[in-house]
Amino acid sequence: MELLDGTPPTNLSPLAVNSLAYALLKAGRPTDALPYARAAVAADRQSWMLGTLGETLHELGQQDEAETLLRESLSLRESYANRLALAKVCAAQQRHAEAVATADHALVAHQGPWAIHEPQKEEVRGWMRSWLMAAATRDTAQTGQPADETSEEQPELLRR
Repeated sequence: MELLDGTPPTNLSPLAVNSLAYALLKAGRPTDALPYARAAVAADRQSWMLGTLGETLHELGQQDEAETLLRESLSLRESYANRLALAKVCAAQQRHAEAVATADHALVAHQGPWAIHEPQKEEVRGWMRSWLMAAATRDTAQTGQPADETSEEQPELLRR
């Protein structure tokens, strides 16, 4: 594992290696990001580094390890981005109600301006709507009965 100029990640600060992993992840290159994200966490288990590795693993379909790392990240420091990544992991595992609750927690807890690289509130609400629909579809398929009407609480979640 070497950087583009031949410098091994162990010669760089964990922050620099994590930044490279995050940039690769956001550029749609999670496979390329993975070794750098792992190197950053091996050197320094900071919340944001665990979050980068967790998001990377989620994008690669490794949901169990992603969930473990994201929960560890959140136990160290609350993070809107890491909580949303955990919500996406829950949704990928077909745990839609938990995904919606986790995303809602992130929206309610978010403070300050929305960073340009973060999902915006309306985008997150769109995810929540799709997860609610997926849960209703799954419930209908399992029971053979139409899903119950949307609970009164769900529209309130999506208005926040």
